[in-house]
Amino acid sequence: MTTPDSPPSPARRPPSPLLPPPLPPHLRHQNQQHHHLQQQQEEDQRQEQSQNLLDHRQDQAHQHPQQDHQRQPVRKQQQQRRRPPPALPPPPPPPLPPAPARLPLLPPPRRTNPIVWCIAVFCLILAVVIVISAVFTLVLFLAIRPRLPSIDIPSATLDSLYLDSPNLLNGDLTLVLNISNANHRIDIRFELLVVELYLGGTMVATQMIEPFRAYKEGWRAGSLHFLTSQVGLGSAEVALVGQMVQTERIRYGVRTTFRTRAGLGPIHLSYWLRGWCTLIVSGPTNGVLVSRSCHTKR
Repeated sequence: MTTPDSPPSPARRPPSPLLPPPLPPHLRHQNQQHHHLQQQQEEDQRQEQSQNLLDHRQDQAHQHPQQDHQRQPVRKQQQQRRRPPPALPPPPPPPLPPAPARLPLLPPPRRTNPIVWCIAVFCLILAVVIVISAVFTLVLFLAIRPRLPSIDIPSATLDSLYLDSPNLLNGDLTLVLNISNANHRIDIRFELLVVELYLGGTMVATQMIEPFRAYKEGWRAGSLHFLTSQVGLGSAEVALVGQMVQTERIRYGVRTTFRTRAGLGPIHLSYWLRGWCTLIVSGPTNGVLVSRSCHTKR
């Protein structure tokens, strides 16, 4: 029973039907002592078994020393197997990035086409043949020593020469051109022959000659008729012509240009030949050749 002045007691919970009821204190103490004795007995038994096993192994070791020595490597192997594996070395550093590739200065060599080789061999043979032919021709001509053809004007006739109006020249001149071949073994063919007539420094007439052949120690002569009509002259040349007409000594210049081809059997040599002749003719009409001077060069 509770009085009005006393505090109310806490309400007791009913025991749980799942948990066993608590033991009294004296029974709990007995149980703890019994459990401690059991643990001590088990520990003594383990120590006794360990001591017996150790004594037994020592007896076997004294009785069978060879077997013990044989077992030692096995034990070492077992111990080595039980040891943890050695630590792996640290991984190598990552490789550096490759350097940028440099372009080659020269292209890679290529296999030459057989056609190119054939063309090269043909060109080489052709070059050798040309060089040998040139050397042979040079030696042959040096041994023979060919002479240059000679040009001469043995005759000239001046029919007329006068000035029409202040500076227009008119004239009529006929001359004989002689070309000779002084070589004893070489024939010469003359091609592209051009003959030009000059009075003072002005060309007043020109003639073309048909190609012809001059045989060994042969010559060829031809008559050329130069007709000058209305050719303009400068004041200095007009004065020079008037002076020459008064003195009856007319100075003409004759330039010859032609291409020659010298042959010795199958070998031929072509070159250009130039000649120059200076003529002095008496005054018109019926002027004749007074003097001449000719020379020829290559």
